Amino acid sequence: MPRSTPAADPPSASTAFKDQIDAALVARLSAALVRADPSFGATGFRRVATRGLADLELKARIRHVAEALDRYLPRPFPEGVVAVRRLLALPVEHQGDPPGGLSGWDLWPVPEWVMLAGRDEPEVALELLATCTRWASGEFAIRPFIDDDPAAVMARLRTWAARDDEHVRRLCTEGTRPLLPWAPRLAAARTDPGFAVELLDRLVDDPSEFVRRSVSNHLNDLCKLDPGLAVDLAGSWTQRHAAGTTGSARVDWVVRRGLRTLVKAGDPDTLRLLGHDPDLALRARLTLGTPVVHLGGAATWELRLRSEASRSASVVVDYAIGFLRADGTPGRKVFKWTTRELAPGQELVLERRHRITPISIRTYRTGTHPLEVQVNGRVVASTTFELVAD
Repeated sequence: MPRSTPAADPPSASTAFKDQIDAALVARLSAALVRADPSFGATGFRRVATRGLADLELKARIRHVAEALDRYLPRPFPEGVVAVRRLLALPVEHQGDPPGGLSGWDLWPVPEWVMLAGRDEPEVALELLATCTRWASGEFAIRPFIDDDPAAVMARLRTWAARDDEHVRRLCTEGTRPLLPWAPRLAAARTDPGFAVELLDRLVDDPSEFVRRSVSNHLNDLCKLDPGLAVDLAGSWTQRHAAGTTGSARVDWVVRRGLRTLVKAGDPDTLRLLGHDPDLALRARLTLGTPVVHLGGAATWELRLRSEASRSASVVVDYAIGFLRADGTPGRKVFKWTTRELAPGQELVLERRHRITPISIRTYRTGTHPLEVQVNGRVVASTTFELVAD
């Protein structure tokens, strides 16, 4: 995934970025390759890489440019690798920038080319991916190599997990994610979702937030495929890094972020692990401020929450809206609200405003929508509102 800084967030939708892979990118990449290897067939490469490019979507554009690279880079593959390494060794314009004044987008076709052309030379290909990943992550490109020989690639990833480069360490956890967005499911993950747990164990308290964020995303994938494994793994990390020990705050962050799917689902074992009692004695009153919500407007409500417990407790307050499906049944979507400490007998008053405006990833339908508030995973109050369109 292209990036300009280690903390850059991944794109949320491929269609928003497809125009980054255009004729201008091809020209920049071609010029840099000529600087690295004067024999590179730049004219032919530009002609082939741009032919039909504008008609393609993002991933197809990347593959199209990679196929043009495969046609014009030297062969056999190891000789093409030499040319690419010269490209990656070109001087950078600014500290942290990709080589040769390029961008992360400019280099994204390179890992795709490695995946396309290097399957028969895994040793050479994987080391080139480790070099490329500083600028354009190999998280997609490495997956076919894992499918081809999972034992050999996992052995290599165990050594990468100890490297100084945080991008290489991050590739270990991101490239093995069972549910990596935009990527096919790994064969090993179909039979054993936790096949890469050893890597997560090594990197859960990594000093780099960039790496830890990937570990937490990997853990969240496990929540969806094997909740028991995810909770057991998180519990082992919590025990190993008890409060006050080195890395405990980092591990706590990974665990809380990585278990977010199970928290939203109200999984009691997860909530107990995080210090939230699912059986906490509470009294709740939900008051709806907008019985009728116009599409483009907002639903508003107030929650009064009183503790009837004999001790202070941490409460995770979420809410769920049942957006109507095409068949008229509600599809429950949980949203994060707040986490608070609640003393014995204390009443907490919370207000919420949820905008309902058209977005590309959801189709809104008029009708009765359930609204539920859940505390520590348990629904404590509910009501409904009518969604109408002007």
